[in-house]
Amino acid sequence: MRLIDSSLSKYIEETHHLPIGSIYFFEYFVVTEFNEGEHIDLSASETFINLSKSFFSSKKAFGIITNRINRFSVNPLDIKKYSDKLENLESFCSITYNNEYDNMNVEIEKRFTSKPFFITKDFKEAFNWTFKTVTKSLIE
Repeated sequence: MRLIDSSLSKYIEETHHLPIGSIYFFEYFVVTEFNEGEHIDLSASETFINLSKSFFSSKKAFGIITNRINRFSVNPLDIKKYSDKLENLESFCSITYNNEYDNMNVEIEKRFTSKPFFITKDFKEAFNWTFKTVTKSLIE
């Protein structure tokens, strides 16, 4: 399900439609919906990284939720580089839809970060987990 079609869309604070997909900013996290067939690497993500830095400023902790409504690939070697460029990034979460390809890729991606990484099939569960993880880091 696309985020814009869910009941949670009313909480979107800012939206960007980029060549690689749509980006939705919320108070404590950003949701990505990458286009079918995209290859997500550091170069392709520069605009996303800059928008995230601007929206969350350098001090506000946040999480990334990837809504895998389309098939795309991620360069797993760049996952740590995202964390380095986004110093206040606290967590990753992927929403998958009973797709063996996505599940396998997410399990591989998860191995390339030391950040908390949650996999789910449900928007609300993704939002709640990310919110709890990010706000917990604000207290610590």
